[in-house]
Amino acid sequence: MVLSVGPKDDYPVLIYVHKEKLIHLLYFKAAFREGTFVEGHQGRIDFEEEDPMMFRRVAEFIYEGDYFPRQRLSPVASLSFEVPLKVKSAALDSKEDYVPSLSAKIESGTYLATAETHQLFRTVTKLLCVAERYRIDDLVEITFQKLN
Repeated sequence: MVLSVGPKDDYPVLIYVHKEKLIHLLYFKAAFREGTFVEGHQGRIDFEEEDPMMFRRVAEFIYEGDYFPRQRLSPVASLSFEVPLKVKSAALDSKEDYVPSLSAKIESGTYLATAETHQLFRTVTKLLCVAERYRIDDLVEITFQKLN
């Protein structure tokens, strides 16, 4: 199946997903039912109003059961995430303004106000809306877990 995401006149992103994976989701199951959506039987469904990045994460979830940023348990069993962060270096003699990827050192409950963390929060929130709109209950659940 092809999921065409974004405006048709602005080169939509094409995401290829196996029909066998999609039929487990209520929205797509209804789309493939006889006498419903024509697109479901043509092998292509258009989502002109949606954000392609969000649907890439939906496809990632469909195949892997998770999406970026992934939750993981650190050796001390506290919750942390794989998040690409750039944090202002605290070292006065540092030649770099930012130290990339401190994710292994940042645990749940740590608050960092960076552009990356705000963007991450907006992305996860948008994905929650997409998951709710298309009734992808497992994705809603995992997204709420990531927001807590």
